[in-house]
Parts: sequence; C-alpha cells; structure tokens
Amino acid sequence: MRKKIKLLALSLSIALMTPATAFAAEASDDMTYSEEFRGCKYYSQLQTALSESADQDIMTRVLKVAQSQEGYKDYCMSGTTAEAARDAGYLWTGEEPEVDNVSGSGNTEYTRWAQEYVMGRTGDEIYLDCDWCAIFASWCMYQAGYYSEADLKKYFYSYYADPREERTAASWIESFNFDYDKVWYTPKAAGKVAAYNWSRYSHTDVDPYEIPYKPGGMIFFSWDASGRYFSHVGIVVNYDPETSELTYINGNVDYAVTTRVMDLDTEESYHGQVETQNVNRIMAYAEYSAYSTPAEKDITAEETSFTWTRGSSDGIVVKTNSESKQVLLTADCGFFDSNQTWPAQLILRYGEVIIGAPLLDYLPDGENIVTLKFDDGTLTIHIAITSPLIQAEDTSYTWKRDSEEGITVKTNSTASSVSVYGEGLTAKSKTGAVSLEDGIVTLSSRLLNCLKDGENNLSLIFDDGGVVLQITVYVTGWQKEDGTWYYYNEDGTKKTGWLSDGGKWYFLNDSGAMQTGWLQWKGCRYYLNPNGAMVTGWKKIRGNWYYFRKDGSVAKNEWICGYWIGADSTWKYAPIGSWHKDKKGWWFSDTSGWYAKGATYTINGVSYTFDQKGYLIER
Repeated sequence: MRKKIKLLALSLSIALMTPATAFAAEASDDMTYSEEFRGCKYYSQLQTALSESADQDIMTRVLKVAQSQEGYKDYCMSGTTAEAARDAGYLWTGEEPEVDNVSGSGNTEYTRWAQEYVMGRTGDEIYLDCDWCAIFASWCMYQAGYYSEADLKKYFYSYYADPREERTAASWIESFNFDYDKVWYTPKAAGKVAAYNWSRYSHTDVDPYEIPYKPGGMIFFSWDASGRYFSHVGIVVNYDPETSELTYINGNVDYAVTTRVMDLDTEESYHGQVETQNVNRIMAYAEYSAYSTPAEKDITAEETSFTWTRGSSDGIVVKTNSESKQVLLTADCGFFDSNQTWPAQLILRYGEVIIGAPLLDYLPDGENIVTLKFDDGTLTIHIAITSPLIQAEDTSYTWKRDSEEGITVKTNSTASSVSVYGEGLTAKSKTGAVSLEDGIVTLSSRLLNCLKDGENNLSLIFDDGGVVLQITVYVTGWQKEDGTWYYYNEDGTKKTGWLSDGGKWYFLNDSGAMQTGWLQWKGCRYYLNPNGAMVTGWKKIRGNWYYFRKDGSVAKNEWICGYWIGADSTWKYAPIGSWHKDKKGWWFSDTSGWYAKGATYTINGVSYTFDQKGYLIER
C-alpha cells in the first residue's frame, strides 16, 4: 500500500530567555525584526533556541533556529484575514498586499528580512511575492551566526554589480527575475555547496540511501525528479536508515514552516506531477562548518597562452596553484562565474580551470586577454581564437517572441548533426528543437522562445566547425522593464506618443516610458491614472475636483454641468449655474444671483455670447 508523507506537529513550549551568547547577539544586534514578529511567540522561541544552542556546532544551531519557527504561516494563506494574521504576528506590511495568488504570497518575516535587510529596500510598494523555501533556510543560517552582515550583503549585491568581483559563495540567496513586484529565490545547490566549508553529496555520485544525513544538513530536492533544476530545499532533522525515512523541516510547504517525514521507498505524486519514487527526488545533500577563505597568494599556471579553433567541442584547461573553490572569468565579451554559469562553460576543480567550448565561442576572433579571479589571487591568461571553417549566408537575425515560424540558417557545413549553445541553453539536432539537413539549420520557435529578450549569441557547433549567430528577440505589446511599462509595436520598436488600447488612451514619452499623473501636451493638460489610462469626466486629485473633456484635456474658465471651473482648472465656486427663459429670451445665472452679461462664456463646451442685459444673442 502506498504511504503518504506524514506531517509532524512539533509542540514547542519554550519560555522567553535573554540571549547570552555571541551567536545570539550577532544576529539580534545586527538584525531589525518587524514589530509584529517581536510580539509573537516565534520571536521568543527564536531567542530561546539561540541561547540554548550557543555552545553547539553551527549545523545544530541552524536546525534549532528552524524548529523554533515550526508552524509559522504565510500570512496570505487561504482563509486567513489580514486582522487575524496581524494578531498572530504573521503580517509585517501593515497593508493588504496586491498579489495574484492569494493562497500563498510569501508575506512572511523571512521575506521581509530578505527585502529590507539583505536587499536594502523598504516601503509597502515593494512587495515580495515569491516561493520562500530558500529564503527561510538562509534566514535560519543568518540567525544562527553562520553569515556575517558583510558576507551576506556582499554576495547579494554583487549579483547585480559589474564586474562581479565581490562574489561570496557563502550565501544561497539568488534572484533570477529581479523587479519591484516579484523576486524569486531558488536554491542553486550545484554551485553554492562547493564553497570551502561545504561537503556535498550528489545523487549522481552517491546513492541517496547511502548519503550520511546529519541534523542541520541541507537537503535539495527536484520534485519532478528530472534533476534539471533544484526546486526546493529543507533542513535535515533525522534519517533512519532502517526505515528509509528522512525527516526534515522546511519553509513554504502548505504556506508554512513545517516538518515532514519522507519515506524514500514510497512512490508519490506532488501537485499533479506523475507518480515518482521519493528517493529519485533527492538531488543533493550538503554539510557545512565555519566559513573560511584561503589566504591571498601569487597565482601561477603551467601554461598561460592558448589557441582555440572555433567549432571545436573541446575546451581549455588551465592548471593553477589556486586553492579557491570558485573563479570569476572576465574578458571584453563579459564575465562568467563558476558558481553561476551552466557546467559546460566554466568549472573550477582542485586548481584546474576548465573553460568550455560554449564560453570560448563568446570570445571574438584574435587575441583575447582573460582575467581569472580566484578568492586567493588573480591570474591573467591569453587566448587566441581562430576563425571557423563554417560560413553562413547570414549571421544576424531578428525574431518576434512567440512567433510560430523559426529561423533558417544556410551554411556550408557537410556534417550530419549540429549542437546549439547559448546562455543557459543547449540543444542538439536529435531533440527536435533544431534540425540540420544539407547544411541548412532550422531553429524552432520552441528553442528561440528560450532566448532572452534583446541580443543573444548562439553558437552552432558542427563536426566540421562552427559559427556564431547574433539573434535579437523582440516582443510586442505591453512590457514591464525595471518597474516601467513600455509598449512595443509589431516591428519591435517602442511606441511613443498617444496610444489607444482596449478602449483607453495612454501616453508614452520620447523614451517609450508610459506616463502617469499630470501631462502637458500641445498647450493642454491631461491626467493619467496610476495604470496609465487617460482620465475623462470628473476626477478628484489631491482634494480638488477637475473636469476632463472627452479628449482628455482639463477644462478651465468655463461652466460644466452647472459648476464653474476656474483658471486653475479646479472647481471651488459653490453656487450652481443654470439656464432660464422668459418671453425676451434665454439667460444664464447661478444661485448667488450672478448672471452672464456683456461677454462670451463657455458652457458645457459651447461658447455663448450675452448682451448687456444678460440675454443670449449669439451661439
């Protein structure tokens, strides 16, 4: 009979104690907790866990911290009101968040920590809507004293810095899609656990049944068992080799911090995925100790000058005396990190730097000066790239995102197969994503959709050579970039000026950025809502009422629906105007006794002229 994963309800009734250790003080002194968190039981339990585990090893402290948070819930879980969440200490923003998935928003103390403390961003307008399993694990390690403030922030910000010379492998917090609305964090175990103080066991090297799991160790999962990526991380509580039951605590499961027991022998399904034996979901396990880096020294190599022929499937091996566990390669074409690039590009193993063919294809023809920066020193090497034998009729292409048709490249290759390499992309002609026939390469829309927007370098590697393509992928319609909305025309160019879309008007400035708020255009003023839509009719703005005509321009010095709109375009005049008629004709007056005479007035968009007695004489 198939077993189900069991939830362990840990009963934690720990009294509040004052931290009496350097480890507890290290976290609490440097860390600003939210008011809600300080007032709830999880803060008290955290401080107790730090105090009681003060003299224990770092892995034990991390586990104790995690267990002190057992039961902490994502505020925005289904059925939980904002008021109830705030009373329980779950809500930290003080505002109702705007999220699409109300069943799990990532609105936790741990994501608040990542946003405000690690990222240095404050304000309710910046909201983390994310899966937070890795954030929780990182938070536990920081609270336990594993990370220093310098290491943690240095790693995070270096992900965006150029060049990325200050990378630290001690943190696993990594953002793939960084904007002000969503920040997704994913545990990238393949690179992170290769740091100096990590011992890694991979399912490809060690049978998961034989991995020496220890309390506090990090266990990395791939729920679909594909091994293509790590989709979850947990902290080991215990492993029983006789029953093959692995107990671990994790964040973002059922929108809470929970402890689970996984039977490695059991075949189960997660979130609609196919039945898979649990042991196949375990991708890696890691142990860690106090963080340390090697001392600086002069880095030398057996050879520093290399020649590489484009199209070759072999890379270059640089044998050095470095003791580093990571390396940053910098050249004119960009920079690559051994802890970030996909394995075929850049690997550092026991002092040997393996530079893969896909990375070398990024280097231009001729002599290239390449810098290898290790944690214990820097080395400069020279790589000469020779031109490929393969020629293509065209090497520059543009392609519209989501187009049904792909790209056809005519070459002089006589090979029977081709491999395609790009940033984070690998495809072979046998997979259907790319095909080769009589030297003609067809790149499918499925493959091209994997490329990023903008310019991409794509290497075609044949048995008889290779060629590099430049493919520009463009999008159409509305696109949000760095917090700003743009609209792309069908040819991929940015729209500027007025745009009618979905029955509403929008204005995009000379750079293509969508405008909001007041707009001065060709002598008239307009107002654009926060979503960019042009306002028509009555609108209250900062306490004042305005009237916007059908064309969006704001009215001034005229009567609208009986209300007088002044020279500043605001309605402040209380009396109400209306039309009247007697046997002599029409006149216009308001409730204060005033009436129009001897002048021309605009009433509801139409100009009327009145004589000295106030009667309408011309329209």
